[in-house]
Amino acid sequence: MKEKSPIAQILKFPSNPEEVKWLMSKEKLLKEDLRIQETYDERVETRKELRKVREKLSRVIQSCLLQSITWKDLRKGNA
Repeated sequence: MKEKSPIAQILKFPSNPEEVKWLMSKEKLLKEDLRIQETYDERVETRKELRKVREKLSRVIQSCLLQSITWKDLRKGNA
């Protein structure tokens, strides 16, 4: 049985690291807000905003994706 090599994703440095840092801190604050909010309506609004921040963060990270290669290729130096 042939074993598949895991795929590694090589990332380039984000063009705007401050944006990533800001989005991650915003996500952290929203998660904290969600934990302490008392009313259902407040939590709904916070979840909506949290979803938007996570989508934006995901887009920023995906834009940094350079290529996907296997570990086997990395060991061979074919990258």
